[in-house]
Amino acid sequence: MKISLRSCRQRGFTLVELLVGVVVGLIASGAIIQTFSTFEAQKRSTIAGSEAQENGLVALGVMEQDIHNAGAGFADPAIFDCAASSTYSYSSLVGGAIPNFTLAPLVITSGATSTTPDSIQINTGDFIGALPAYLTSPMPNAGAILNVSRTDGFTAGDVIIVTQGGNCSVMQVSAVASVTAQLAHAALLGIYNAPLLASLTWPGYATGAKVINPKALVSTTYQISSNNLQMTTATTAATPIAQSFSLVRNLVFMKAQYGVAPAGSQSVDTWVNASGTWSASSLAASPTNRKRIKAVRLVVVARSDKREATNVTNMCTNVSLQVNNGPCAWPDTAANPAPQIDLSADPDWQHYRYKVYQTIVPLRNVIWGNV
Repeated sequence: MKISLRSCRQRGFTLVELLVGVVVGLIASGAIIQTFSTFEAQKRSTIAGSEAQENGLVALGVMEQDIHNAGAGFADPAIFDCAASSTYSYSSLVGGAIPNFTLAPLVITSGATSTTPDSIQINTGDFIGALPAYLTSPMPNAGAILNVSRTDGFTAGDVIIVTQGGNCSVMQVSAVASVTAQLAHAALLGIYNAPLLASLTWPGYATGAKVINPKALVSTTYQISSNNLQMTTATTAATPIAQSFSLVRNLVFMKAQYGVAPAGSQSVDTWVNASGTWSASSLAASPTNRKRIKAVRLVVVARSDKREATNVTNMCTNVSLQVNNGPCAWPDTAANPAPQIDLSADPDWQHYRYKVYQTIVPLRNVIWGNV
């Protein structure tokens, strides 16, 4: 019997064919992985950019809402005439009820260096206090009772402001006598009332002095801390409270400018940084300049979470020729330069992407008060 050699052959791949197949497979796998890696990197950058966009919008929205309320309840022309040296407050609390409190509706504190963000303090009261009462008899000393034109709206525990002729005194109502139209402010029943000392400085108020009732003075401060937007709220309520909250993450810079109008006008014609004549300390001593502030221009810079391998952000030069180590705040002019954005405190700042948001907020309570 004959056996065919054809029927004994083995079927399969040779070693060369296998090696060729492996090489082709590796090339295809490498191309797929590279494509996936590129797509994933783009997706992470897009998501990080979207998060930065959302953070910036949320931060701007929260601050804008509070700025609209600045000066509520005490934006009265008489209060604006009070300088720091003529404002009397005798809080029995160590350091005062609200540290660095001012009767200005809004105060911008400029950063100590170009790499330090600004902070904003917004001061408000109750809208009910916008309608003042008046003294119907003199108040010659700190212990004198307040005889007023009306007592409706006043309750025990309210923090009130008596003002006349550029002087302001902050005190607290301890009792209301509606029948005799009197407000008591006993030294032992209010932590903001003056002690009964013969040597106590007191301006002395004549008949007709305004008595304004913001009920409680509330100070809200926004600042950047550890790349987060932090809000601190303090109040002069009967039981003073100070609380801090971290609101928005990856917010790395904030700058603000005052919108200034000519004296006696409501139309802003100049934007200024909070420095020099317009610094917090200078404004505290200058009621005239404080009354010229009608709006705030604000810029916030949000950063993406993702650190890129290469530089993705370059320096920006404004129209005013100011160089920024970061993005520009907004298109400016030589006459009204934008605030400088300097992110160089972080040596890797160019490896991140940024979103810049800016807005203008009118101080409407100031405008309504015709200040």
